[in-house]
Amino acid sequence: MLRKLKITFFAVFALIGIFTISSGVSAIFYGYHSQSWPTTPGIIIKASWLNGGGKNRSPPCNFASYEYEVKGQKLINDRIIFGKFCFTSITAPYSVGQSVSVHYDPISPINSVLHVGIEGRYWFFIIGGLAFLLFGAGLIWYEKHLTHRSSGTPNGAP
Repeated sequence: MLRKLKITFFAVFALIGIFTISSGVSAIFYGYHSQSWPTTPGIIIKASWLNGGGKNRSPPCNFASYEYEVKGQKLINDRIIFGKFCFTSITAPYSVGQSVSVHYDPISPINSVLHVGIEGRYWFFIIGGLAFLLFGAGLIWYEKHLTHRSSGTPNGAP
């Protein structure tokens, strides 16, 4: 029973790794391809500016939701750039009613950004996810193979 619990716990590490790797790869993929997406006019419908600072010395963050239209369909999104939840590399925050240029995925127009490319360090997501995956998989392998040899039971015996 304890062995199954250990393997389940180690599998959670591996699954976290897989999820983290896929998030990083997805952001990099879409950030790269967003550079060739078509644009359409949009308008900011909700905006906020969070001042940074404090103990963490975090930079100011700009959050915005925007509305745009593609092939007669009105869409709303809040992604400013791939790789971050907010946008820190602008000098002035967005304001409600402001006109913007929206870059949208021609295959799935709900997938859109205001700034193309990727901001942030998504390579760390891939490296960190790989570490979790290898750690979890290694512990599962160790638990299944090496612990039986040291206890004297045949390989694969419960």
